[in-house]
Amino acid sequence: MFADIESEYEDHISEFFNNLKHPEIYKEIDSLYAVNQEYRTNGSECVEIARIDSLNIKRLIEITKDYGWQNKGWIILWHQRGTYGKSNYVWNFFKP
Repeated sequence: MFADIESEYEDHISEFFNNLKHPEIYKEIDSLYAVNQEYRTNGSECVEIARIDSLNIKRLIEITKDYGWQNKGWIILWHQRGTYGKSNYVWNFFKP
């Protein structure tokens, strides 16, 4: 089974991206997530992680305004959970 999947993997990937409404936005969310995880796994200082989280959430808000909610956006939004319930620009935008 895995050999069949592997031999057709590129076709499956192409089909997946061809069926996305905005594949470039999907890839950008992936990039935001990659940066997010890189800073969390390389021993970065909390201040630097908070800076990356802030940049990522600002971009996610822009993306959401322009393209609507992206399912993978929850990964970026997840790192704002420490402020959930507070009145701030993140939750005032996403909660409604």
